[in-house]
Amino acid sequence: MSEQKFPKTHINYWKDRLKIRTANGTYQVQIRHKEKQRWFALDSTNITASATKARDIWTMLKGAGWDATEAKHKPKAQEVRNSPTVGQFLKEVKAKSNLRPATYEDYARAFRRLVSDIFHIGSKPDSELYIKKHDYENGGYDEWRGKVESIKLKRLTAERIQAWKVRYVREHEVGANGVPTPIKSKQVRNSANSIIRRSKSLWSKKILKFVSSSEKGSLALPENPFIEVDFEKKGWSIKKSLRKMVLSRSFRSSSQAGEAVKESDPENVYLSYYTPRRLDAEAIQDSMNSLTGKNYKRAVYAQQKRNSPDLFLKTFNLPMGTTTRSKRDITNVPAQALTLLNGGFVEGVAEKWSARIREDKLLENKEDRIDALFMDAYGRKATDLECKQILSYFNDFENEDVALKHVAFSILNSKEFIYVY
Repeated sequence: MSEQKFPKTHINYWKDRLKIRTANGTYQVQIRHKEKQRWFALDSTNITASATKARDIWTMLKGAGWDATEAKHKPKAQEVRNSPTVGQFLKEVKAKSNLRPATYEDYARAFRRLVSDIFHIGSKPDSELYIKKHDYENGGYDEWRGKVESIKLKRLTAERIQAWKVRYVREHEVGANGVPTPIKSKQVRNSANSIIRRSKSLWSKKILKFVSSSEKGSLALPENPFIEVDFEKKGWSIKKSLRKMVLSRSFRSSSQAGEAVKESDPENVYLSYYTPRRLDAEAIQDSMNSLTGKNYKRAVYAQQKRNSPDLFLKTFNLPMGTTTRSKRDITNVPAQALTLLNGGFVEGVAEKWSARIREDKLLENKEDRIDALFMDAYGRKATDLECKQILSYFNDFENEDVALKHVAFSILNSKEFIYVY
């Protein structure tokens, strides 16, 4: 007599496929569906109850698919794939990539170093964990490594990596006398770049295609934190690089930091908000010239004599033409404020600008002219308080033209005009 065959919707089909693979004696079953195969824990020592649950899992798989079924019956595995940790990522890379063991260990060591520094896990010499992480015999290293590898990958962002690099260079470029030196700065930058470069290698396309392959049920990785514009593949386009930067979260962040942000990131190490920055010298001069309504030559194209630089530009840190500079100085000195207050260039711009506003026939009253000044300079209208204060200031003058020129001059001297917020 031939053995009776049962369909998958019958519990007897699943009774023959149950396995005990753990010490607690509970049943497990391996189910295959659409070229994907998984073990499911049935959490029971009763064969009928286990077979019933196995059938229910199969039925759900047919109707809802793998994601919904695993979310219900394998929640821990689903969490690992959707929100993997550093350790789980490294384990997948080691198991599935074709890296040589020595190469993998070098990349993984750099990646752990980067993560530990970013999240301050034993990175400070005076911390207990810093001492422990060098203890390879008594478990100190394993404790440090465990904490590093428990960090969720999604917490590692491009902004945090960049903030770490800036902090790393500042902390290590100081020489024995407490002053940064060119040689020391170069060594530190090379060291930081080496750590980032080796860590970034773990996120190469050749590796990620195995680690994050959905067909193999692997990890669902967050956005590559080391991603950047590939100039060569994108035709060496600076425009595309700039587009990527200005559309980033950090660049678009508000400069107004909330109380929670001030408490969690007071020094803006993690770029939680946009740090106000002053315009370059040429941009300040061009911004002023554009207000006059006259044709002008942009400062970057203006003729410059090495032994006779433009005094306005020089005051705002235009590099000298007689030497080479890899990076501009950023200073905030009294001479800059005095140049804006007493310089003939700024006064001339204020006069031409106020004259243009005064002659505009579409501006019918004082309020319209005030709003026009603010729109030109700040890209916004004056607030009610600002408008009220300026109108009060107008009352102190018999000649409105003079008052308008003074207001224009004051705007050119404001922080909001020469800083990007």
